[in-house]
This record gives sequence, C-alpha cells and structure tokens, in this order.
Amino acid sequence: MLETQTCTCPQGYTVTGQVVKDKKGREVLKFTFERADCETCPRFTSCVHAKKTGRTVTTHAHEALLQQARVRHQRVEGFKALYNPRSAVERIIGELVYHGLRQTRYIGERKRRLQRLWTAAAVNLKRLFALAQANHIDLEAAITALA
Repeated sequence: MLETQTCTCPQGYTVTGQVVKDKKGREVLKFTFERADCETCPRFTSCVHAKKTGRTVTTHAHEALLQQARVRHQRVEGFKALYNPRSAVERIIGELVYHGLRQTRYIGERKRRLQRLWTAAAVNLKRLFALAQANHIDLEAAITALA
C-alpha cells in the first residue's frame, strides 16, 4: 500500500519500504523481504531469484497514477469481458517473446518473416504437446489414425 509504505506478500509477510532513487533519479519505494521468511515459503523457488536476500519489490515512479488508472479502468462496463481474452493473448505473446520473437537473426523481411512463422509453429507444437499430455492423449496413435 502506498499510503502506509508497506508491501505484503501472498503468504502474509509485511515489510516497510525504503525510499530510493531509480536509474533516472526519481524516488521509488523498495521493499525487501527477509530471506529467512522467504525460505520457509512454498513459492520460494519461483519467487526469489537473489542469492543472498529475500524477494525484492520496487514500485514505479508513477505508481500512484498507475493504480488510479487501473481502478478507473476496471470500473468500466464490460471490463471483464475485454480483459479475459486479453490476458490469454498476452500469455501467448510472452511465450513467443521468450522464444526469441522480439529479435531476428536474419537480414531481409522475407527471412525475418520466415523466422517468425517457424517460432510461432514451434510454440504452437509445444502448446499442442502440453495439451495432449494434460489430456492423456497418445500422440503416436492420433498421428497414425490421421495418416
């Protein structure tokens, strides 16, 4: 919470923030959780990336404005209907970026387009295999049946 300058993790630990400067010299709040508290958490491996400290959270210089905009936007009629598909699309875009879609290795629009298509195909296959595994589908039998 910005008003109280505190941050609470999903496990219920609360810390007080310190005012520090970001790279552009603007004041931001930095919250650092104790490593001992983080190590007892079941989310430790996915949440903490530092070697010596616990989870660190830093606010944006314009965090108060961003929070106001979020609240205002979420009150708009039909927000949930628009947001649900958007979050799914953003996950897919994030996965494509993770697999190198943001930068291409090649020069020339045709080669860059080919790389984007191959990346998208690879991600689609990865998602298809994960879906098949989750639904316990025998892919070899399914491919044989299609042939």
